[in-house]
Amino acid sequence: MTRLYAILLVLALLAPAASGQPLNSVVEAYVWGDQPTAASYAPAAAYSYNASGGTNTVVRTDVGRYTLTLGGIPDIRNGNRGNVQVSAYGSNAVCMTGGFGGAPFIIRVICRAPVTDAFVDSQYTVLFTRSGGTSPLTAYAFANRPERESPYAPNAVASHNAGGGSILAGQVSSAFRITFPGFAPPSAIDVSGIVLLTGGGTTATGGSARCGLIAYSTRTDGTLVVDNQCNGVDGAPLIARHSVLFLKGETADGGPAFGYTHANDRTAASYTPPANRTFSQNGGAVTAERVSQGRYRVTFAGLGGSGTF
Repeated sequence: MTRLYAILLVLALLAPAASGQPLNSVVEAYVWGDQPTAASYAPAAAYSYNASGGTNTVVRTDVGRYTLTLGGIPDIRNGNRGNVQVSAYGSNAVCMTGGFGGAPFIIRVICRAPVTDAFVDSQYTVLFTRSGGTSPLTAYAFANRPERESPYAPNAVASHNAGGGSILAGQVSSAFRITFPGFAPPSAIDVSGIVLLTGGGTTATGGSARCGLIAYSTRTDGTLVVDNQCNGVDGAPLIARHSVLFLKGETADGGPAFGYTHANDRTAASYTPPANRTFSQNGGAVTAERVSQGRYRVTFAGLGGSGTF
């Protein structure tokens, strides 16, 4: 089965954000956890963002287990708890969320070794988004009951559909499918934007799933369809909780500057990713390169500065 990979890059701007712009209501926080063995620390300001202006702090609770506290961020905003995406950074570990929410708002991060499945210390990045109303930028869902074969409504407080339709999730053949009815205009067969996905577990038993995107598209009725699959350490399909986020950029966005791309060619030495699944806020060129087997580099021209992805 073909595996796709996507890059989301979020960069902080020095200039104040324009008021009322949609991105300000979407990105709540991001962090680069760059000190995997430190007992506790405040991430570097250049690679950390908090929409409330509060302090982000990290505590290492055990090997490969971390608690990120977002000072000043409410548990519920606009009736929604939001979406969390976690990725390992600078290692081959598998990192994911072990749960989030509460007051103060915390995000638990789990990192495991790729072969032994043991907990392992690793750097990681966290992106926390939250939306409400009909923001055109986002759709997300937390598949909290992946064992269900028939479609079900995922956790409502951790799900959002700008199209207003009822989100459904469930097993379809060898994949797990999440649908967002009415998200795109009718006949928008290949909606622009990007999909991110992370596994979800608990600090006691979770974290063993490797969840990946298979494909995403829109139907003629405007339904956004996201197919994915989770596998265990042995490569066999595994039923596991996971979190999906769809994000679309607009050149008028305020808040933190950002860019993303869907790098869809695993073997090309260098290429330009598909335009409808690539975005750079400053309009600069985006290129993808294969550095070596399993290693890639994505360049966003002119989108320099500090941030995290």
